[in-house]
Amino acid sequence: MGVQDQLAAIDMLERIGGEFRRPPRMDSRLAANYAPGSGVIYSFGDLTGVLREAHIPLREGLHEGNDVAWESALKRPDLFLHEQWALAFSGDAVSTALLKANRRGPHYQPRKQIIVKGAPVVEIYERSEPSPSGSSVLGTPARRE
Repeated sequence: MGVQDQLAAIDMLERIGGEFRRPPRMDSRLAANYAPGSGVIYSFGDLTGVLREAHIPLREGLHEGNDVAWESALKRPDLFLHEQWALAFSGDAVSTALLKANRRGPHYQPRKQIIVKGAPVVEIYERSEPSPSGSSVLGTPARRE
């Protein structure tokens, strides 16, 4: 079930009086601070909707569809991870690569964590030092919603 299908189901439940709490908007921090061309690594799928809502073109993202570049960034983030932003589900391949990257660089700081009952935790990270294509624009620590 894609993001659009999930939102449609939520809207229907809300209209018929179902008990469902709409998840917080995930794109607000990313949309407000993303500089075109700075790049974002994410797993293609449900997180793609976050980029769409933030008006970030998919072509600016590094995901599974990028084959060799994706695998290289996950296996050797110290050499091949250049994106300024990362969007991950807690414990997925991207968040694991960021943990690995933080040992030798590049270093990523958590900027936001979205916790919704019954759903995976979504994490937004920003590169601490400027990436080759952009600079750090956000200096606030992660916060939970």
